[in-house]
Amino acid sequence: MASFSWSVAGPLVALVSLAFGVYQYVQGRSKELTLLTLYDGALMRRLRHVPWTELEVAWQGSAIHEPRIIVVRLENTGRVELKRDDIEAPILLEVSPARLLATEVTFHAAGSLGGRRLAPVNVATSSAELERLMLNPGDSVTIALLVDGESGKLDFALSAAGFRVILAVTGTVLRQSASLAGR
Repeated sequence: MASFSWSVAGPLVALVSLAFGVYQYVQGRSKELTLLTLYDGALMRRLRHVPWTELEVAWQGSAIHEPRIIVVRLENTGRVELKRDDIEAPILLEVSPARLLATEVTFHAAGSLGGRRLAPVNVATSSAELERLMLNPGDSVTIALLVDGESGKLDFALSAAGFRVILAVTGTVLRQSASLAGR
């Protein structure tokens, strides 16, 4: 009777150990990107008791009426690198109906204190397009936008094969585009 229980228990323990090992491997290979809004605010606060009518703000010679700064960070929070080939189309940020005045993109390698500036591929009236890039686990890209007007909701489009995109929002609620969730 004792040999029977060991003949059943031994393979059962081996099977459970194998299943746990496969589970740990799959969990360790997670493909995850996190999009975090770091800041979304007006450059000048509207105060009831301060007459702002005399204050004029201009950008490259044109008057701007509602200047805002929006800063977002896209970080590879998974354990697998995001390769250029994983991204099906360039990354797109849209601030419509606001007007996009300037865009600054900075790449941060995991563990480094500094960053490297990247040029946007295309900047239009209310959108910026970023190049496909490689992000190792822990790497991130910070995008700072200077906009004129109420942007409503920032639209961020990224289609990355097999990656799950998490929205970690502080302040403004982001509108999730159809391609944001990945495939």
